[in-house]
Amino acid sequence: MRSLTQEVAKDLKISDKFVNEIRLFRSNSPFPIPLGIQKNNSCPPYIGYPFFTDWISSNDIDLKKNIFKTYWNPLSAKGFEFINVNCTPEDKKIFIFSDNARKFMLGKTILDTDSDRLIIRILLPLLGINGAHFIILILKKRLKNVFRYLPLRMAFYAMVCSSVLSTTLMTYTVASIESEFTHIKTLCSLSEEYRIGGIEYYNKLREINIFLRENIKYGEFYFSENGELSKSWYRLHIGSLNTLLRKEKYCEEFSTDLDDNIFTLLSSA
Repeated sequence: MRSLTQEVAKDLKISDKFVNEIRLFRSNSPFPIPLGIQKNNSCPPYIGYPFFTDWISSNDIDLKKNIFKTYWNPLSAKGFEFINVNCTPEDKKIFIFSDNARKFMLGKTILDTDSDRLIIRILLPLLGINGAHFIILILKKRLKNVFRYLPLRMAFYAMVCSSVLSTTLMTYTVASIESEFTHIKTLCSLSEEYRIGGIEYYNKLREINIFLRENIKYGEFYFSENGELSKSWYRLHIGSLNTLLRKEKYCEEFSTDLDDNIFTLLSSA
């Protein structure tokens, strides 16, 4: 029986070698991965654990090397388990993604690592910074006699930089979102399983989103390694958790600018 990884790789017509670069923890990982403990006196703290499906064989995982590869994040988990640390182990909330949702997640993870996403993330900011610098060099020569006072000149340069960089950021944001929608459309065009999986995936994210907002305040996560707080773990995981919390908002914010929201896109695919 083929693994889910091989199944998605065949659907997307990519080599297994590329897929193996996406390294995920197995469900039988030798140590737990705490997602976070809330330090807040107003309500009991929760600690969350992602548990992972066996997408990758044990031979693909080398715990002696850097396990946290670029493409790994908690959103690739098979599910999440949140335990109230002040109560019994039975007092916990478990969220499990369906098989179709996991297939959709894996396919989207692979597509999100495509070169177009890398170009958007790296090239556009560089173009914006260099563009602002180039414009200032031109204006510096042409407006030297117009703006005789240095403070006025510097203020004008700052305004130009701000305008160029904000335009670049806007272009970057729109391009990233359009890329996201393109990948969703690509998956939906492959089979009905991906479309259903996408709906189930985002619906489950909403459930997790609601739970997190009700029980764990946004941005108040601390991550422990061997029982001690670790800033490196905090920085590693907080980005993915923030992404998780933004997913529902993401579906609503851009609904008027792009192809309605994600759910409409999936329903009509």
